[in-house]
Amino acid sequence: MMTGKCPQSDASNAEALFLAHLPLITRLTQAIARRRHLSPADAEDLTSVVYLRFIEDDYAILRKFEGRSTLRTFLIVVIHRICLDLRTHEWGKWRP
Repeated sequence: MMTGKCPQSDASNAEALFLAHLPLITRLTQAIARRRHLSPADAEDLTSVVYLRFIEDDYAILRKFEGRSTLRTFLIVVIHRICLDLRTHEWGKWRP
């Protein structure tokens, strides 16, 4: 498990980190989809959105990893926030 800091300026290092941890990202995304009771189609949509968000802007999410936690914990929080953002985008925010 990598707990070190990902250099801000090195996008190729972030890409290597993404590719090396792609199975972990997939497993965590599936676990969060189960926890949120998503249908299989919605789970696939979530997985594709997660991949897209990680790849956007030369792997900016992974370059923001500072090593203050384990990479697994960082990924869980990021993927969960992506899931919540996707739900807000699809359903909108509930306001009284």
